[in-house]
This record gives sequence, C-alpha cells and structure tokens, in this order.
Amino acid sequence: MKGLSAFIILLFVAISVSAQTETETDSIDTSEFDKYLNENPYRFRPTQLIIPGLLIGAGFIGLESDWLKYTNNETKDELQEHLQKSGWTTSVSLPRWQQLTG
Repeated sequence: MKGLSAFIILLFVAISVSAQTETETDSIDTSEFDKYLNENPYRFRPTQLIIPGLLIGAGFIGLESDWLKYTNNETKDELQEHLQKSGWTTSVSLPRWQQLTG
C-alpha cells in the first residue's frame, strides 16, 4: 500500500513537471493586430491638440486684448486708405435689416 501511494505521488509529480515544461505556440497570430495598432491613422495622439489649442488661445486673447483690437482697427483703416487711393470701392450693399443693426 505504501509503495502504491508513493508510485501515485511520483506519477503526479512527473505529469505536473511534464505539463509545465511543454510549451505550445499560440494558434492566434497577433502580428496583424499589432500592425493595426501601430499604423492606425485614427489613433489619438496628444500632439494633435497643440494647433487647435493655440488657435483657441489666440482667439480668446483677441477678444480680450485692447492692444490687439487697436491694431486690428489700425490695419483696417490703412487698408481702406490704400484701397480708396487705388480706386477700389470697399462699400458693400447690405440688406436694410443689416444696415439698421450694424
């Protein structure tokens, strides 16, 4: 009886060691999936936020900056002068409702 239990224990140890040393290759090929992850054009990259963030910031500064408003008005006035000197007309006929609201 003692020999039979030792044999069974030895058999289980041998099977468990054998099962742990066997390595099977996985049947699922993940190279296509990895390739898709690396080449996905719709993948989020934080650098995509730089230009929109700068444009939103410049717009906000433009709304609040007195210096920028002054520079904008000066530029418009200079363009008006040059266009009038060259003979171009800058007046646009607006509908009556827009003339009253402006």
